[in-house]
Amino acid sequence: MNTMDLQKTNGNEMITNPTETVRSVIPLVDIYEIKDGYIIHADLPGVDRDSIKAQINNNTLVVSAKSPAYFRKDASLMFDDSVATEYHREFALAEDVDTGSVNAVYQNGVLTLTLKKKPQFTPKEIVIR
Repeated sequence: MNTMDLQKTNGNEMITNPTETVRSVIPLVDIYEIKDGYIIHADLPGVDRDSIKAQINNNTLVVSAKSPAYFRKDASLMFDDSVATEYHREFALAEDVDTGSVNAVYQNGVLTLTLKKKPQFTPKEIVIR
């Protein structure tokens, strides 16, 4: 047990095994175009908000996160499907995306990114007189 790290998760004391197998996953996404931008929903189940990284570099949006495998300290393990998971996905952004106005919210295992369009690319209503 001395090679394990203690972690607190939802009030339960858990330990993570540093020698565990890590699974790489491309998160499932839904992408919507709206009038003034785009919305991306990325599924990141079991991920702690602090482990999520979203960044834009050279018009590429990169989303990554890690979810450790958990083992209870106060119980005997009888069966284990738990595995550490690393999520990674990249998106090439269109020239109409305003990279300075990205908003990110993580709730219930889903990361929602809202990307606004640059003003010159948003539809403008023409008033008819």
